[in-house]
This record gives sequence, structure tokens and C-alpha cells, in this order.
Amino acid sequence: MFLIRKFLIALFLTWAVIVTAFAGDQKFEYLIRQANRPSVFQVMYLLKNWNPPALKIETGLPLEKKVQDNLHYNYPAWFKVLIDSAPEMIVDFEKAFPGATFAFIGRDTDIFADLFEAFYSSIQQYGRVVRVPMSRGTLETLDQEMAVSFLRSFGLDPGNPKKSFVLVDSISGGGGRQGRFLIESAFRSVKHDAAMLNKLASRLSFVGLKVYTTDMKNKFYSLSEVPQQQSAVVQMYSENTYSPNGHPVFLYSDQREEGSFLGTNEAGYGHWIGLWHGPYGKAHYSPTGHVEVEITDFSDEVYRRNILSVHSAVLNYQAHIIQHVTSPQFLAKVQKAASNRGFQFP
Repeated sequence: MFLIRKFLIALFLTWAVIVTAFAGDQKFEYLIRQANRPSVFQVMYLLKNWNPPALKIETGLPLEKKVQDNLHYNYPAWFKVLIDSAPEMIVDFEKAFPGATFAFIGRDTDIFADLFEAFYSSIQQYGRVVRVPMSRGTLETLDQEMAVSFLRSFGLDPGNPKKSFVLVDSISGGGGRQGRFLIESAFRSVKHDAAMLNKLASRLSFVGLKVYTTDMKNKFYSLSEVPQQQSAVVQMYSENTYSPNGHPVFLYSDQREEGSFLGTNEAGYGHWIGLWHGPYGKAHYSPTGHVEVEITDFSDEVYRRNILSVHSAVLNYQAHIIQHVTSPQFLAKVQKAASNRGFQFP
């Protein structure tokens, strides 16, 4: 009788594991068929009964553009470089902008939005991250009024900023056109109100991620210069003395080797790790008066035809990062990085 009971318990446990794994696989299959990239909370729910397979170099997937053979879809390399530097990145942002909402612009910053949102959620700091759906085609359809309405939809009202808000984007050859346009539109909308201009200067900033193609001929500032530049911004807009480089951008460097593509700040680029959907398109007002942005399809037929395979690889990469940054071990690394920089967080 005892042996029969042990057999039945073992049989039940085996069945439970099989059912759980099947349920996880079903959720995974559902998510890769979504038009929109899975949210952090969707992935966290998936991870409750699904263990992501080991990261590997994926072959046979289409390229958005060819840059360097050994880095395309090299998920182990990108995961390592991102995770190794992530604690310091979070701490550097938090120290410069304590309690801020970080607004990540476009598809190439999605993985950083995932990383930050998952980590902050793991320490019960919700609402610290928003995503700004924007590509070059979106910028071409925005004017200042629509840009201000766009920002309001993410929780920043330039006429009444209630909390610190930081735009974050990769700075390639264009110098951060999208972020610059959004932040300059916000400041120009209140430049005739001295009190509001001062308030906005202390609560709205733009951080650029330095990448391989960043043009260093442009003028950038370090995160340590945030307080000084907030004062300079007020003067710039109140006196209409705009610099040739426009609004100050605080450049964040990942300290990679000179001449290398492999650095933390490139770990979200679509040409390295794959894209979930095509570029963001035109911005327009919805019937309710909100600004909405279209999602366009990939122009490359090969990419469209292989999109489920790309989705599978991207989701697995996304899941590994979210799983890692929500662990107690990662929290301890963040706390140590904060201590090394002379403050306590979280």
C-alpha cells in the first residue's frame, strides 16, 4: 500500500510538471503572435511556469542591416555585456535623477525599458518607466503643439510638471533628433512663464546613450553636470539664446573599448538582437483628442516571412533579462554599486 501511494504521488508530480511546462509553452506561443512587443508583466507572468532555454547565437534569422557578422543575434554576448553593467547604469541614473520617471524613446531602447521597469517593479517602485513610440517617420509628422500633447499622454504636462521626467534615447549620427524635438517643444511651450520655466528645468531632462555612431562633434554633458545645466536651460529659453546644439543632452557612456560595437548601450539595437515590429509611423490625433502613433510593417519581405522566428529569439532574450534583474542577487549588486558611489539605494 505504501509503495502504491509513493507511486501515485510521483505520478501526480510528474503530471503536474508536464502540465505546467505545457501551459508555459502555450503562453509563449501566444505571446510571439502578438503584434506588439510583450510587456514586462506579460513576461513575468510567463516566467511563473516557463523556464527560458539557454541563450545562444541564433543563425538563419534575417538582418535589419548587416554590420558585423559575429554580433548579429549573438544573445550570449549581448546579455553578458548588458547584465554586467546594468547595476551601475541603474545607480548612475538614479543618483542623477532620484525618483524620476524614465521615458525610453523608440524601438532600440525597448530592452533598457524592460530592464529598468522589471527591476523597479521588483522593489515595488511602479510607474518609473514609460515607453515613447517614436521613429524618424513620427518626428516628421509632429509639430510643437502635438509634441506637448504627446508628452502629456505619458504623464508629463510641461505646464504643470509634478515629478521628474527623463527622456532616454540612443544618440547615433542624428544627435538625438527625436528627444531634442520633444524636450525643446516642452520648454518653448512655457518659455514666457518664468516660474513654470524654472520648475520644468528642474524636472525634465534628456539622457543620450553613447553608441558606436555617436558624433562627438556635438556638445554633450555628463550626468554630474545636471544641476548646472538646469540653470543654463532657464537662461537659454527665457532670453532666446539657443546654442547651436540646442537643448543640453547628458551623454551616458558604457566605457567600451575604443572602436568596438560590443557595449551596453548597443544591447537593444534591432540590427543586433532583432525587432518585434516595423518602424513607428505617423502621429495623429485620435477621435478623443489623444496623440496616437501608427506601427508600420517591415519593408523587407524576408523579415516579414520569418517574423515568428525573430519574435521567439527576442522574447527569449527579453525573458532572460527580466528574470535576472528581478532576482535577489541582482538587487544585491545594485545596492553594492550604490554604496560604491556613496549613497543608499534602494
